[in-house]
Amino acid sequence: MGYFSWVTQNSNRSIIIVRYGTREYPSRTCYLWDNKGRRWRETEYQGYGVFGGKDYFVLLAEMNREYGPEVTDEQKREDGINMNYPSRRETANETNSNLVFPNLTDCKTWSWRNEAPKSCFNQGIRDMNDVDEDSDEAAGIMDMVSRRNFGKLTIRTHKTDKYDGWPNGVEKP
Repeated sequence: MGYFSWVTQNSNRSIIIVRYGTREYPSRTCYLWDNKGRRWRETEYQGYGVFGGKDYFVLLAEMNREYGPEVTDEQKREDGINMNYPSRRETANETNSNLVFPNLTDCKTWSWRNEAPKSCFNQGIRDMNDVDEDSDEAAGIMDMVSRRNFGKLTIRTHKTDKYDGWPNGVEKP
């Protein structure tokens, strides 16, 4: 399974996968928002589309369709992936303009807007535009990144306002 990575909608910065963060390109806390005022806080994004325990694609599906209790999250995730990527849609006339999208930010407060987050060209890894991906230099960079990030990254947070204690999946306090 590949990574899913995006650019935040408030700052246009990559949501860097925690094991690929460096001093120059650190991973940051990011937030997933729905149109009902709920948010999910993620301090260590792993790259699989899950923010604060909520899957982006499950949320996308739930925001756009009604599901009965018998429908699993795996089925919702597949629906959400199909909705998000035009080449996977069942009908050619289904467009992004008919969908309601979750938002992704790196700020604590946000007013939801119906915009699809942009995909990150670098897939949540440092900018390697100038490096041939098959070169020895690229292999060395990836080896350096993996060695530097071996083990779990500890992120320190400071409680600065009422939004720091906002639980995942709850409407704005």
